[in-house]
Amino acid sequence: MPLSPERTPDQCRCSPLVDGPDPKCPTHGPARLTDVKIEDTAVDPARPPLGTLREFAQGGWVSPPAVRRPTDDYARDVTRDAIALFTGERNADYGDATDNFTDIADLWSVVLRPILRPGAVINAEQAAIMQALIKVARLNNTPHHDDSWVDATAYLALGGGIHCRRQS
Repeated sequence: MPLSPERTPDQCRCSPLVDGPDPKCPTHGPARLTDVKIEDTAVDPARPPLGTLREFAQGGWVSPPAVRRPTDDYARDVTRDAIALFTGERNADYGDATDNFTDIADLWSVVLRPILRPGAVINAEQAAIMQALIKVARLNNTPHHDDSWVDATAYLALGGGIHCRRQS
C-alpha cells in the first residue's frame, strides 16, 4: 500500500477503504509477542489487537495472551492497602492501635464477663484476632468484597504489631 503524499513514514498508513490494518503501519502494525508489555494488553478501541507476523500472514490478528500478574503481586496490593489503612487517616482518627484495641478488649471483657472464667479478660491481641475473624466470617459469604480482605489483613497486622510491641 503506497503512502499518501500527506503522510510521513512515521504516520498511520492504514486505509479506511481496506478491511483491517496495514501490516507495515507504524501505528497499527503487528508486534512480536515477546515485545508485548502488560500495559499493551489493555483494551484500546483506537488500536487493533496485537499479534505476530505469522498470525497476520495466516489470515488475521490474534490478541496476545492475557498477561496475568503473579498472585504475590495481588497479595502485595492487599497488604499495601492494609498498611495505608493503619498508617493514614484511621491512625489519626483512632490513635495508637495498642491503646485503641486495649479499649475494645476492655469493653468486650465487660460484655463477655458472664461467660468468661472469673478474672479472665480479653487482651488487645485477642481483640485484633476477633475483629479479623469478623471479616473472615463476612468473606465466607462474600469473598468478592475486596475491602474485607484488606481489613482482615490490617487487623492481623495490627495484632502482630501489638504483640511485638509487648515483647520488646
